Amino acid sequence: MADNRRLIGYGIVLNVLLLLTVRDLLVKTAKPSDEEEPEATKPLPPLKMMKKASSGPVVKFLFCALIHMLCRNWYRNVFEQYRTALGERFPDLQFEGSNYNPDMWRVLLASSLSYVKIAVIGLVASGYNPFPLLGMPTPGFYEWAVSNKIYACLMSWFLTGMVENQLMSTGAFEIYYNDLPVWSKLKNGRLPEFQEVLSTISQQHKKVF
Repeated sequence: MADNRRLIGYGIVLNVLLLLTVRDLLVKTAKPSDEEEPEATKPLPPLKMMKKASSGPVVKFLFCALIHMLCRNWYRNVFEQYRTALGERFPDLQFEGSNYNPDMWRVLLASSLSYVKIAVIGLVASGYNPFPLLGMPTPGFYEWAVSNKIYACLMSWFLTGMVENQLMSTGAFEIYYNDLPVWSKLKNGRLPEFQEVLSTISQQHKKVF
């Protein structure tokens, strides 16, 4: 009786992992319509005090805003603080903020890992051994994984998920003044101090006006 309950519990956990993996894959590969665009990918709304400056220079912030909590919260908070402070000094500026998309090879590799994750979890959960069909001896780690399905599936799910997140996270914080780059965290390796941003924006602003 206890063994049956344990098997049922294993089956529920493995099915949940498979469903979560398929969901993650579908979310990554689906292309949302304009009406259903995720909030994280939409340009952040401009400040109310700048609505009148419809034709003024545009300061654009592109930063990592999709995956890590650091990107979603910390980088966005920095953007909001800089946008507010700059807006008080330059009321004629417009501000835009959106996600800095990763390179295509990162997106493709992350999607491929999702498929690999589904295949590995499916094989381990079913206990099927594909190595004899390939003319290869069964590796010891696969025998261990089949014997410890829950642990193996959890490890596969979390480890591949960590790699996928790293691939999709750019760590970017790029600033443009009328499409002219004025700061790049990817090149400088750090977030800018506000005085640095203020100085570069002031220099570009003087050239326009």
